[in-house]
Amino acid sequence: MTLTILSKELRSLRIYVLLVFGYVLLEFGYVCVTEFPDLQSFAAADHMNGEKSEIIAFSVIFGSIIGAFALGQEREQRTQSFLDGLPVSRWQVFLMKLIAACLIAILWPIAHMALHVGCGALSMTSISEPINWAYTGAVIASGSILVTMIVCIAMMLSFLRQWFALGAGLAVWGVIWLRMNAPDWARWFNTTELFVFELKDGMVIAWPWQTMMAHAGVALAAMIIAGCAYAWRDGWWSRLLQRWGRWRFFAWLKVLAPVGAVVAWIGVMIQVSKDDDEPPSRRQTTQIAAGTASQPKPGKDTAEGSDFDPFDSRETKHYDFLLRRSQADKASGLIRLADVVHDEAASFFGSAPAPPERIVVDLASAVVSHAAGQTNWTKVRMPLRPEFSSDELRRILRHETAHVYIEQLSDGGASSFFNEMRAFHEGAATAAEFATPSKDSEKTRAEMELWAALAHSRGTISLDLLCNNKALSRDRDGFLVYPLGYVFTRALIRAGGVDVPRRAMETLRDSPPAPGTSGADVWRHISQRCGVSWERVIAIYADELNTLVKREQATIARLPRVKAKVQVVGDQIVIHPQLGAMAVPARLRCRVEKDRGLIDEPVSLRMNASGDFVLPRAEHAGIKLRYLIGWQTHQGMASAYEPWEEVTLE
Repeated sequence: MTLTILSKELRSLRIYVLLVFGYVLLEFGYVCVTEFPDLQSFAAADHMNGEKSEIIAFSVIFGSIIGAFALGQEREQRTQSFLDGLPVSRWQVFLMKLIAACLIAILWPIAHMALHVGCGALSMTSISEPINWAYTGAVIASGSILVTMIVCIAMMLSFLRQWFALGAGLAVWGVIWLRMNAPDWARWFNTTELFVFELKDGMVIAWPWQTMMAHAGVALAAMIIAGCAYAWRDGWWSRLLQRWGRWRFFAWLKVLAPVGAVVAWIGVMIQVSKDDDEPPSRRQTTQIAAGTASQPKPGKDTAEGSDFDPFDSRETKHYDFLLRRSQADKASGLIRLADVVHDEAASFFGSAPAPPERIVVDLASAVVSHAAGQTNWTKVRMPLRPEFSSDELRRILRHETAHVYIEQLSDGGASSFFNEMRAFHEGAATAAEFATPSKDSEKTRAEMELWAALAHSRGTISLDLLCNNKALSRDRDGFLVYPLGYVFTRALIRAGGVDVPRRAMETLRDSPPAPGTSGADVWRHISQRCGVSWERVIAIYADELNTLVKREQATIARLPRVKAKVQVVGDQIVIHPQLGAMAVPARLRCRVEKDRGLIDEPVSLRMNASGDFVLPRAEHAGIKLRYLIGWQTHQGMASAYEPWEEVTLE
């Protein structure tokens, strides 16, 4: 009998099978149109470190829909009395409904991973690592726990009927409140942690057991409550609700329930859309400062750098630092001198020592591979990489703090005119970085100046081109905004005085260029309002570069100009440098723009044993290839890339 009921429940939920697979097919169609399915490689480490929002979000969506419908259909279809007449208890009926709902919901993590693994299989080459089935199974297991928990919670809330949306919204707000107040045990309910495993030799050797058990515990509690409510639905509980339903106040609640649900979910969406890098709450900061926050037990789950390592925070006069607790010793020196670093950066702009807002510094999150730090308004990411010395960390913080000042002084105008301001943004931050003399700063300054000289020796980059980031990136190495932006900033200061960076940003804030103004015309407008001759800035900029080229002539002479021959050999694109045998104190480097359908993504290639740079043909679907080739000097930062070349593939 129970199997018959299970079969009946599965049939009633078959529409949700179509919903799940329909979404996956739609996603696959989107990939086919925009990114090509045979270019979506699947590597366990990359997938684990990637974004988890899709599998989590749709687990919530599908689980909520299925769970809310599973128990309510009998009341809507008026078949509950028929089920009560069968020789089974309501608990048995409930368990069959629960099993059916969970089986349907678990199809989502299975289908999600099938899409990723399938595209990864299509993208495999002879050098690709095999599909990691152990990791795939682990993700499906964690996804199954998550979606089962959502189904049980939705079943529990489904008895609210017209108040279901309001109840679900309040439940989500409860989760957000826990995250904002961050009690120590709340980390067990961090859903993202469900999908973090430790891999070794292709095997999963460590699972997030605490997080999995916490989610399973919530599922069990919700299941028991839902089962009790289903068993008692037509008993004293229903009679009590019917009695309450006759009250006039209760009728008002029915009217207000949809309004409350809309308000609750709008608040949820606003909160979720905020930057995930919000600093810890004042309560948590106070606990840590007072030494009352509980400490983790030593062991495997608190290994340095792992996602099980709990967060900590520190506060200074100008900064809120967010870090892992295992980073405390390395971060202590930087935090101790942070306010001094802040005032050094502020003095470069001649501004008041405190910006309008406090600066949040995230020491635990990763940044893009080519960057030491990243800044967004008043939020800075600068991971404590082990290769960075204490002097380097202070220099990076000074650089990123200068980015904050540029945005604050311009009131976001530097971002609004990002195409015209990128070179200044990076150049002024670099100049502020070197504002305090030190051996480390002098060494880095010398490398930056060498980089500018090498770039200028490969072809003149006018100030008009430098002030048009899109055009610069199409013609030359886009990272030249760092050294040439530094030279540009020095030229501005020579032409207008030490306070011209601050005055320029205040002008951009108070007297922005007319709509439609672009390129160097933006800077002509700013310099005119600041009382600085733009022609004089251009002349000083050219003079600075020519002086640097003369000074670095010996190094430039040892780095010959490079050309390359591009051929398609079998299933590979081979870029062969045309260079005679000669000893140079540098290594050849090559970058290409990978054709991704709608975007071109610059990537670096490795030189093989034959001295060629090889790109699998399957990874570049276009018939044209753009590549950048040149020297990476022994100084590390400086590079001498030729202008971009474009060839038609045979």
